[in-house]
Amino acid sequence: MSNETATKNVKVYETSIVPKGEEMVPARKHEMIASSIQIEVVHVLVFFIVLFGIFGGLWKAAVKAEKEEENKANSTGLNHK
Repeated sequence: MSNETATKNVKVYETSIVPKGEEMVPARKHEMIASSIQIEVVHVLVFFIVLFGIFGGLWKAAVKAEKEEENKANSTGLNHK
């Protein structure tokens, strides 16, 4: 679709930023940077990286809390293994 046919059907109002009688030009070229499958793969990878980071942080905090609890029990003599 050329710019002429794209702008031919556009109504220009008095308050429009496009002056009357002028052609409306797109702000950027419509070039495809990546295919939809590439974008989807990136989305899935980012999702798993974020998920791994969240659960990795939770796991690390839980292990730290468990070690602190065990050290506290050992220091007070309450750990009867």
